Amino acid sequence: MTNSHLNKDRASQAMALLHKNHRFFKKNHPNIYGIIKDLEFTRYTLDIDKKTGCTEVFDGKKGVYSGDLDTAIEQEIADYTTKFAPGNRVSTVTPPVPNSIVYPRFFSNRLKELTKKVPVGTNVNGNYKIPEYYPTIFFMGCWSGLHIDKFLRSNNVLQTIIFEPDPERFCLSLYLTDWEDLHNYCAIKDNKIVLHIAGDKEISNTYISNIAWNIFVSQCPSFPLISLFYNHLGNLEFEPIIKRVKEDMHLYLNQWGYYDDEINQLNNAFHNIAVGIPALPQSAEKKKKNIFIIGAGPSLDDRIEDIKKNIDKAIIVSCGSGLRPLVKNGIIPDYHVELESHMFTHEMLSKPEYSELHKKTTFISALQLPPNVFELFEKKYFFVKDSTALSELFIQDDSDVIRGVTPTCTNAGFAVFSHLNYENIYLFGLDFGFKDLDNHHSRSSIYFENGNSKGFDQDTTKNFSSAFEVESVNGDKIFSISMYCTSRRALENCLVTHKYRNTNFKVYNCSDGAKIKGTEHLSRDNFSSKIINTYPLLKTKQSKDILADCAPLTYETVLREKISELEFDLTVMCNEIKYIINQYRDNFDLADNFKLCEKINNHLLKSLNKRFDRKTFLIRGSIWHILHTGMSYGLAIENVSEKSLFIKQWQETFIDLLETLPAHYHSITKKEYPDKNDPWIHEDIAGNEANFLE
Repeated sequence: MTNSHLNKDRASQAMALLHKNHRFFKKNHPNIYGIIKDLEFTRYTLDIDKKTGCTEVFDGKKGVYSGDLDTAIEQEIADYTTKFAPGNRVSTVTPPVPNSIVYPRFFSNRLKELTKKVPVGTNVNGNYKIPEYYPTIFFMGCWSGLHIDKFLRSNNVLQTIIFEPDPERFCLSLYLTDWEDLHNYCAIKDNKIVLHIAGDKEISNTYISNIAWNIFVSQCPSFPLISLFYNHLGNLEFEPIIKRVKEDMHLYLNQWGYYDDEINQLNNAFHNIAVGIPALPQSAEKKKKNIFIIGAGPSLDDRIEDIKKNIDKAIIVSCGSGLRPLVKNGIIPDYHVELESHMFTHEMLSKPEYSELHKKTTFISALQLPPNVFELFEKKYFFVKDSTALSELFIQDDSDVIRGVTPTCTNAGFAVFSHLNYENIYLFGLDFGFKDLDNHHSRSSIYFENGNSKGFDQDTTKNFSSAFEVESVNGDKIFSISMYCTSRRALENCLVTHKYRNTNFKVYNCSDGAKIKGTEHLSRDNFSSKIINTYPLLKTKQSKDILADCAPLTYETVLREKISELEFDLTVMCNEIKYIINQYRDNFDLADNFKLCEKINNHLLKSLNKRFDRKTFLIRGSIWHILHTGMSYGLAIENVSEKSLFIKQWQETFIDLLETLPAHYHSITKKEYPDKNDPWIHEDIAGNEANFLE
């Protein structure tokens, strides 16, 4: 029975269809069945004319479909398919181009060689033609469900994602849409339907937004490459979500990791564990001491005196490049936090001006930093970030994993001290933007120091050449860049998590840059008033040693066992993905290869992640990058024979990567840790990868 047969008989068949849908969801989607089985309508009314089948849904007393559901849906679909007709273009994200991949590293080399095979003249500006099918459509809002049914029966949609945050609205569809028949119709075409139905009518808009975002970002490569949004009834509730997705899709790409970085970080971490660097102790006790988190934003120059005057009222935490402005102003921080695993960190921290710091400041860093950085400090601890295989290998209790530490050092500092349950955090120099393109950091920071390497200055110029406008704390516009926005969004998400866990958690923004949601902005005068009424003075170094009574853990005795365990699991993961690709060998149709990518991504996020959890981070980012590369160029290359040839080459590159990757891991990790002669811990990875490539 299809919906096209209903119409006049719709009223008499509604209850039978309801029971049929209940049976279908109970058998095939028990989680959804648990939501719908006993739900009663409190807000919506379904009205079906018994004679004509004319249907309307009432929200209270207001008709949703202007009196005629079928006519409204037909017009909506016609408008949508006109706007997003095959051959029309959508502008999203660009594919990687050869000259943007510069490092001679294991994965990067393979990606670079693949991009060199793209036909000359291929459009790489991220403006793609919609093919004769839709790779993925996100249907925002279900209601009657008939718009989804009619659209899928008249268009070829490879993957359909349905998001409905109101379970009562979804239940309207149980009387009108034959979900079993629609699922079977799509399955015959090897197309997929995924339903995401919220179980609580009272969830907040922020929570809805976060759920939707998590759904979108799990759909690589269709999202963010060629996904389309169908906002049923033009629901204003979804407009901010869709707007955020469009704004953040480029930021999302910045968060994908690379195997090349992961293996370098693992190698550093194994050295650090082997020499017995202790793990950051955990603490469940909530603490009311003030924490000053210091970054290197330009507003720090105007706020440095506030920090100096109140140095005995807070624990001072410098983050990355926020250190130098403090030291130049005579402030030795109590704690210094680092995240970056490149050699520049050692180059900066080993300077003579920081010799006092090495003795007095406690160093807290991500485990993956080069060992020579840890060696500088007398007192040090490591933490393990959530998005790494290390957390799965060495952290037994999931609650001990520190979340939200990336992408910058200021994220790490904020996440660490939030995780340690401090309730009053003040942010200085976390501007995430700048008023003047020539003053993007504190003037006392490393960015304005004479004698920086040519490469450092060139990277800095390049990073800030693509600035755009964002809202400031005062409501006007300032400049920012993609990485800053990614960092700010990550901090805001981390803040929401900790506020949910502790209602007394407060964050004060003492930076004069971009607006940070969830914080209270304090001008200099407001800060002075706030800090006067603060907790007891911290007069001694001992009172600032927050970890003095904690017993740290070390893991050197299990190191070799864990290295071997990861190699075995990595081999299994690569073999399983290779098996999926082999099912599509000699099939170079782009639509079928989109389905291949969906199957790989689904296997990665569900099957592999369920069994290996965070160990999948070792390859997840690289898998996403190669999926994105294959399908973005598959869309961009318009000549059919050239498109097929590239897809063939893409599959071959993918297979080669999976076959050689475990051996590369073994070649790097077979050494006896610690190994003082390991060039990877003395040189930048970009310069020494050739020593270990094959």
